[in-house]
Formats: sequence, C-alpha cells, structure tokens
Amino acid sequence: MYGINAARHVAVRLVQKDETVKIPSSFLYMEEVIEILLNYQANTMLPAMIQAFNEGKTLNFGAIKLNNHMISVKDKKFPFEQLSEIEVDNGVLRFYTHNNSGGLLQKGAAYVELSKVANFDVLNHLLSQSDAMVVKMY
Repeated sequence: MYGINAARHVAVRLVQKDETVKIPSSFLYMEEVIEILLNYQANTMLPAMIQAFNEGKTLNFGAIKLNNHMISVKDKKFPFEQLSEIEVDNGVLRFYTHNNSGGLLQKGAAYVELSKVANFDVLNHLLSQSDAMVVKMY
C-alpha cells in the first residue's frame, strides 16, 4: 500500500542449525511473539553472550563476527582502535576507519545490511558496553 500510514509489519524468522521457522507479518499475535523473543534474548542469551565476549571468544552475528579486540564485517577485519565510527542509516550498518571513509559510492570502509545481521540488539549492546564503539543511529 502506498501513501497509507499502516501498522508496522514484522516477519520473524528463527534459524537454528538447519531448521528455519517463519512467522509471517500477518500473524495476529506478532507483538506478543516479539515481546517473548526480546525477553528471552535479554534474560537468557544476553548474559551468556556478555560472558563469552568478556572471555575473548568470537561471537557470530551472521555477516558480522565480534570479539573483545576486533570486529569482522563480511571478510574484512577491523581492530577497534582502527574504527572511528559505526552508524546505522536506512537499514545499513556502516563502519568507518580513521584512514578510510570509503569512496563516493561506498560510504564507509565497510557496510552490511541490517537484515544480514543476527541479533543486532545484542551486538549493539556489546559494542556500547565495551570500550569499542557507540553505534550512531539515524
């Protein structure tokens, strides 16, 4: 629908190993499902991820991998001291370094669509709680 201010549409896709469960945006109780998933994430997954991050383990967020020294975007690795800024703009997560801000067509040294990043809330929390970076959202 164009030009109509409609409710938000969220489709949920849960992936575990080779199994995928999809819940379409037309599901009537989507807000409740999202609340349950966010509560699970905050109460169960987040503490385990924080502990693993603090122990120096590499965490997998889909197109991004993170440990307490560096972040890997697709196959590019950036030590935190090399990064100058991380931003989210129009559904794209962009990484800037002190010596490379990208070209005219590619804004940033690296970028990835948020749809390719699993558990962005957890990733953002880890980045903001560490001495790494604060993600700017536009």
